[in-house]
Amino acid sequence: MNMKPNILFVNLPSIPFNEIQKIVNKQSDFTDFIQPISFPMGLLYISSYMKKNVDVGKVCIVDFVLLLENLIHYQTLESFINSTIEKEVNFTPDIIGISLIFSTSHRFFETIVLILKKYWPNVKVVVGGTHATNCFKAILNCDAVDYIIRGEGEIAFSSLIENIVSGNSNSIRGVYTRNSLSDDVFFKTSLIPNLDKLPLPDWELLDTEKYITSRGRQRVNVDEAQKRIGTIITTRGCPFKCTFCSAHTVHGRKVRSRSLSNIIHEIKLLHERYGVNLFIPEDDLFTFKKDRVIGVLRAVTQLNIPDVEFQFPNGLSIATLDKEILCALKNVGVRTITLAIESGSDYVQKKIMKKRCSLTKAKEIVRLSRELGFIVRCYFILGFPGETKQHIEITKNYILNLKADWYVIHPVVPLVGSELYQQFLERGDIQDNHLVWEQSSFRERSFDTIEISGADLKKICYQLNIELNFINNYNLKNQNFNRAKEQFLDIINLYPFHIFALQGLYKCYVGLGDKLKAKSTLDILRDTIKNDKRAKNMFTQYKQLFNPEFLQYIFPDKKNLNNKDFE
Repeated sequence: MNMKPNILFVNLPSIPFNEIQKIVNKQSDFTDFIQPISFPMGLLYISSYMKKNVDVGKVCIVDFVLLLENLIHYQTLESFINSTIEKEVNFTPDIIGISLIFSTSHRFFETIVLILKKYWPNVKVVVGGTHATNCFKAILNCDAVDYIIRGEGEIAFSSLIENIVSGNSNSIRGVYTRNSLSDDVFFKTSLIPNLDKLPLPDWELLDTEKYITSRGRQRVNVDEAQKRIGTIITTRGCPFKCTFCSAHTVHGRKVRSRSLSNIIHEIKLLHERYGVNLFIPEDDLFTFKKDRVIGVLRAVTQLNIPDVEFQFPNGLSIATLDKEILCALKNVGVRTITLAIESGSDYVQKKIMKKRCSLTKAKEIVRLSRELGFIVRCYFILGFPGETKQHIEITKNYILNLKADWYVIHPVVPLVGSELYQQFLERGDIQDNHLVWEQSSFRERSFDTIEISGADLKKICYQLNIELNFINNYNLKNQNFNRAKEQFLDIINLYPFHIFALQGLYKCYVGLGDKLKAKSTLDILRDTIKNDKRAKNMFTQYKQLFNPEFLQYIFPDKKNLNNKDFE
């Protein structure tokens, strides 16, 4: 082992493995899913802390989230991984640190770790992240893995490097090997009490321009020409006990916040060095304390960053919001408020998911947000243990009266480490294996429960998305045609085959009196239904949601429309 070891970091994609296989087999492409691209914050913090505290050699990162779009040029996943390693790594690493955050990454991890060990048989492989923390026994059973870090990794990873270099076997809290599997108790690393003690993320590890200017696969709404995107984390931990969340398994229940000066220093540097003007906090609970969040936002306004904007795609907690905080968010350029409501049933809120969101307050926050001019997006999840179809109908009726701009509705998925995962296990709905882990994405539900089948739940969620966002779109119904038009164009940009977005766009142009664009959109809709396989499939499953008169208007030569007409 080199006295100054070379370090390779690897960041894994969160896309489910079956989706990746479809791309490899040319059965799918990148228009079928969104892979969010953002700074790999966990690895950047680990790298900066390591460089400050340990004498290391060469350091680089291979970020498969960023590079995954190149997969379409390869015949196998293995050839893609091999080629990527050859292009991106120009030294022999002594230690590889792999970030395994998402359960959906598990099988990609199993593939890549064997390839890495084949390349460099003597390298020490260290794995950390949320999924690694909660599935450490299964991961340690992989012969190519040498160490697991459970919990926050900055201090533990640096201590482990010192152990490896010196040949010591000193015990490090939260660090385990295969020899540890017989232990009775498995601890996690101690939480870092003072986040200001951590150096700022190691941005120099990245080709930052590729992240800052990323478009298309982003999970945010951006102005293509002006926005430069940067990710920050201002707190760790969340006190709430929602059954579907596993974040507490790494960052704990107590919120730890960086100081105001520390946060503002980072924001200022991101702008001065890289021109960042759109900031995305990835906190579990950014708005946990009113005085703190208002202080941060007011300090940002004093930086006078041109065209500054904040977005919160993770969702803000209703319990922490009020008009004063909303106004402070408005003053730092927030245009879209994303609210994590999750269910419209009081019973599900209090007795099942344990989120306990006040549905009355949620309506008020939506009203205030629209009054202040925000675009309002709301998250809902369906299919909890004990949640019946009647509860789902209650949620639907609640949403219909919520008057938000957009709704994101998904089947609830059991994340390893969450209370929900344990509930599904104990009921016998799932098995504790990679088949469940790899489908832990918010549009998958492969298993049935006594309340509802997986297929029915997915169909209900998808149909609700169509009914609420397209057929009964609030802005369309209230003749806010320009606002509705921008929403539909965003969808079409990502999913050009989306026939309901095309129908909505057509209605917007009609409402705006733009006859030429209305006719052009109608022609595109006709051609898309006839010629695009995904559009045909959507039409076959959901054509009953089209107004019959509208269908006849689109296809005047068809007296009785049948699925065979579009095969």
